[in-house]
Amino acid sequence: MEIKHNEEHDSFIKAVTHELKTPIASIKLYLETLQSREVNDGQRREFYTIMLADADRLHNTVNQVLKAGVLREKPGETGARSSVVDVAALARDCVVLARLRHHLHPE
Repeated sequence: MEIKHNEEHDSFIKAVTHELKTPIASIKLYLETLQSREVNDGQRREFYTIMLADADRLHNTVNQVLKAGVLREKPGETGARSSVVDVAALARDCVVLARLRHHLHPE
């Protein structure tokens, strides 16, 4: 049981680390590009849009980690409850998140 818990913990840490490092690296790359090169207004706006999406990704990751911490502290309160899930809304949110993370056009 403890081995499984340690493996789950390691997996969680790796996933969180990836979700934090990836947008940070992206933001840093765009900022370094803006600092070291002349870019036209269109490119600059695109870079800002991407950096804002990456900042949102960081924000969401931090919120998820905080929620996980709260759930871990109160397993009896939340673990026993069930709730209705709007699968269509969840699917839409997943599509929007994937589109933003991979810098895809809405269509």
